[in-house]
Amino acid sequence: MTGKQIKSLRLSLGLTQAELADEIGVHKISICRYETSVKKPIPIVVRALEALRHRRDKIRRSAI
Repeated sequence: MTGKQIKSLRLSLGLTQAELADEIGVHKISICRYETSVKKPIPIVVRALEALRHRRDKIRRSAI
């Protein structure tokens, strides 16, 4: 998952960097580093982000 994808997901969920960090169990600075591509998220973080994306997509589909 790229930094742009992480930022896009966060914004689509209406979360701040701190809120996303709390949601997936990392520090806010990690989210900042992921979004700016300074650091790549480890696999467990990617899985947590994918789970959030899946939840978001499920909610969107049920709203239709």
